[in-house]
Amino acid sequence: MKVDINLKIYAFGGTPKRDIDDFIGELLQFGIKSSFLDKLPIPENSYNPKREQYDVDPLSDILADYNNYVLGITDVDLYSESLNFIFGKAYPHKKVAIVSINRLHSGDRKLFINRVLKEVIHELGHVFGLDHCNNIKCVMFFSNTLSDTDRKSKEFCEGCRYVLN
Repeated sequence: MKVDINLKIYAFGGTPKRDIDDFIGELLQFGIKSSFLDKLPIPENSYNPKREQYDVDPLSDILADYNNYVLGITDVDLYSESLNFIFGKAYPHKKVAIVSINRLHSGDRKLFINRVLKEVIHELGHVFGLDHCNNIKCVMFFSNTLSDTDRKSKEFCEGCRYVLN
């Protein structure tokens, strides 16, 4: 499955540029040309001291650019609405996806980058109009745990590819 987009990437907080550089090249196999543009501060209003986490929605407001696809990467722990945590969230109407690397770390660098890539592709899939998929090997399968992320592939299943085409 190939899509033809130019993706703008921004990092929030202390996200290491190395972590972004490592998966940018991997995106090319999906036809996604991307460029890292800037580091951005995390909005103060996104931090919830009771949860000791950051609400993802204020980050998306900063990234909204209706003419381009935009990806935000952060190293802080994110949550959304009633969920305990999220690996990422998509905003299709804004063409924005946000992924947190906070819970994706591993002592194995290759495994870590693979997890980040899967979550980026997953959230971009939502931006392109896909819903969650019941196929546990499809990148659009909902990851509730790292085991879910590790089990699925970075590819769209046949059904999801059909919807995208």
